[in-house]
Amino acid sequence: MVPRQLIAFAVFMALALPTVVASVGLRRAQERALAAQVAGTGNQLAARLREVVAVRLALVESMAREMELGGLAPGAGFRERAEEAQARFPGFQAINWIDQNHLIVQVVPREPNLGALGKSPLKHEKAGAAYQRMLDTDARSVTPPLVLFQGGVGFASYFPVRGKTRGVVNGVFRVQPLVDELLDEHFRSDYHLSVDVGGQPALELGPMGEGRHEERFAVETLDWRLVVSASPALVARHSSTGAWWLLGLGLTGALFAAFALAGWLERREEEDLLRAELERARRLEALGTLAGGIAHDFNNMLTVIGATVELMQERADDDPELAEDLDVLDGATRNAASLTQQLLAFARHRVGIASQFSPWPVVEHTRSLLERLLPESIEVRSEVSSAERVVVGDEGAFQQALLNLALNARDAMD
Repeated sequence: MVPRQLIAFAVFMALALPTVVASVGLRRAQERALAAQVAGTGNQLAARLREVVAVRLALVESMAREMELGGLAPGAGFRERAEEAQARFPGFQAINWIDQNHLIVQVVPREPNLGALGKSPLKHEKAGAAYQRMLDTDARSVTPPLVLFQGGVGFASYFPVRGKTRGVVNGVFRVQPLVDELLDEHFRSDYHLSVDVGGQPALELGPMGEGRHEERFAVETLDWRLVVSASPALVARHSSTGAWWLLGLGLTGALFAAFALAGWLERREEEDLLRAELERARRLEALGTLAGGIAHDFNNMLTVIGATVELMQERADDDPELAEDLDVLDGATRNAASLTQQLLAFARHRVGIASQFSPWPVVEHTRSLLERLLPESIEVRSEVSSAERVVVGDEGAFQQALLNLALNARDAMD
């Protein structure tokens, strides 16, 4: 028979496993939803940033073309046009004019960019190569990330002017103002962002977290890399307690069912034991009834036999040999009668009747009965502290208890 603990454990596992699988599935679905949301946001941000950079470069180029056509000249007109462009399209650090001597002679706006006035891009460690490439190809050029003349890190673009007025329109950008143009409070609270330009870190808004997604794109000669991840607040919203509630309730229910089943099985085992004991008692009762009936009939026959033996003994005084045989027969008859009396006593005391009796004679009778019932390989001995003691109880039940103990001991020795 399978132990009830093993059955209860199997039921617990059968109920708990689907709960664990469902909880893990729900958690993974939440993680996939979070990753999809972060990826979608990263795609949108990359597309918008690419557009923002491209539009502003196109705006600077349009000013260069306008100057070639004579519609715009350095000075007040250039300043007004640059201020108008910066008002409509935030994110510029400066729009500068570089003369034929390759010197920055006009900066818009003026105050934040005074550090660039009078400087030559050709003499800048990193900007010089891009500026020289523009001169060699007579085409626009964009620098990698660099330290600007006016301070800080950004990148610059150069657009040659080939008309009556010759020079270069210089658009200068910082990464953070360009990105800030795209980020609202919702983004800042829900996401963390890292931006690399040209392989160099340009912006870091918070540490990277869960749902990390990377986007790469190029504008002109600049390679951009954006990494977006979910903030703890967004992770918390996607990591609802539903999965944990499902797991907790499922495991609790499985544990309760397992304990309930174990208790039911234990009660069933106890009921089976009680039924077995009841059946055994009934069989013993039936056995006692049968033994009593047989003993009674046998006792009647022994009475007839005993009376006949006594009559024959009276007539056998003249035949010593026959008298001796009759004495043996009389002894055997008396022993058989004693045995039947013990069986009758056992059968008649099935219903408990309390009375005073000395246990020693009952022990001796029971021992005598057991010597005939048990195999010869089993020795029966009785020892009592005092034969004069008297107890109150059911003499038949006491004898039955002794018989049960002896028979159980015999079964244990088999």
